[in-house]
Amino acid sequence: MNSCKIIILCALVPFLFFSHGCAQGETYFIDQSGLEKIILDHENVLIIDVREPHERHGPLGKIPGSLNIPLGLLEQGITSVDLDPDTVIVLLCRTQNRSQTAYQVLGKMDFSKIYVLKGGMMNYNHQQPIPSRE
Repeated sequence: MNSCKIIILCALVPFLFFSHGCAQGETYFIDQSGLEKIILDHENVLIIDVREPHERHGPLGKIPGSLNIPLGLLEQGITSVDLDPDTVIVLLCRTQNRSQTAYQVLGKMDFSKIYVLKGGMMNYNHQQPIPSRE
């Protein structure tokens, strides 16, 4: 009887662990039109580029008005920014991989309005300027 309980427990613990992680780990992606809508619909939007500074000067460029906080410095860098609780954060990088990691980091810091630019700067259309609220 005890061995049966141990087997059930061994099967149940990983299931609970992984199912909990999946629920928290869901990433919310937006495309360029979604980014434009967020900028127009929300007063407080912060676009964070988690690439290294030299990448922003390369051929992919940068989104005007975005704040550069490299992924490795995100936890420290985000605390130096005075954010309103209603601020919507949009994360971007080259392809979206680092942005997804940044999404997890900020989620653990209790930020709740976070989005990842799908495809990153590789997918960003430079021909269509991002609207400004000004």
